[in-house]
Amino acid sequence: MPHHELLGCGFNAHSQLSFAKYGGAQSTRASSPEDIRSPTSLITTTSTGDDKTLKPVFIGWSDVLLQQDEEVFWYGAGRASKANEAKPAPLNLHGAAASSLSFIGDHSGPLAALSKTGEILLRSGNEFLPAPELGTDWQHIAIAGNGIVCAVKQNCRVFSFPSFSAFTNSCHTRIWSIPTLRILQLIANESSFTLLSHEGEVYTWGDSRYGLGREVTAEEPASEPTIVTALEGLKMVKISTGAWMAGAISNERDLYIWGRASIDQEIEGMGEGEGEVNLVDLGEGVDLSDVAVGGGHVVVLTTEGDVYAAGRNENGQTGIGGEGFLERWGKWEKRYMGRVTRVSSGPSAWCTILEVERGNESYE
Repeated sequence: MPHHELLGCGFNAHSQLSFAKYGGAQSTRASSPEDIRSPTSLITTTSTGDDKTLKPVFIGWSDVLLQQDEEVFWYGAGRASKANEAKPAPLNLHGAAASSLSFIGDHSGPLAALSKTGEILLRSGNEFLPAPELGTDWQHIAIAGNGIVCAVKQNCRVFSFPSFSAFTNSCHTRIWSIPTLRILQLIANESSFTLLSHEGEVYTWGDSRYGLGREVTAEEPASEPTIVTALEGLKMVKISTGAWMAGAISNERDLYIWGRASIDQEIEGMGEGEGEVNLVDLGEGVDLSDVAVGGGHVVVLTTEGDVYAAGRNENGQTGIGGEGFLERWGKWEKRYMGRVTRVSSGPSAWCTILEVERGNESYE
């Protein structure tokens, strides 16, 4: 019978990664390691059908939302818990299907959820309450580390708000129309936004001090959504962003990254100029299927199921070992069983979570 498993490593001071490692229940903070320094099995479930789901749906600095089938559980600093509670109760989604929701938040934790049909649910404690007054035609919402919010409506218009409070009060300051059939992704890091169009074009805007992947001019200012010209002619299929950098995977399975992993350290091969986009070379014949940019580190998955990482590593978040900043890309030792299907992190997260599918193998 197949198994779904999550592997994780990195910052765990708030037990946000302690899903079921200790007797099937969330461990207490006293018994949880503050840092998980090597890839560790976090939770495993047995699948009895195609409808089984086990995946992180929000990864913040100190909080993780975990979807198990049609329920979502909150682990970490922000959740309201009862005394001696072994495992958090599922979040009250007020009738919304977990599989239809994407969760939005910032450094402080999850703030809202967005349904596939465009409705918004606002968090209140451990509940996500419908907010029909905000409309029903939203497609994407992203919150930057500086508090600015950008949101996409179904007509491919991007609205900018100075804060999440301004968003909930419908007080936008800017509107841009993106010339595309559909916007596939809108994401944010500490100070900028990145958008992926249906045609595979990448747009960036925000604070240009650490790089937007393009040259900033009077005609194409940092504050306006503008195409990353270095990627023109290439079709991107996924984008990811965190800290002050971003990455994109092309349909030819190549990874392009730009920006900075940290203020004073950099991943080898990344240019220092604000307009530079860098092609990552992991060796001949290495094709990539997924990328996750965290709060200063990058993790990628190859089509062969191998995992590589680089960047900040003081909490073990790269999964490579050691404690210092990793300038060079390192490859995970395959101490796990099964096939990695997805890599995940978050814009402010100091951790990494991998989704793995495996058969009946068991760990010794």
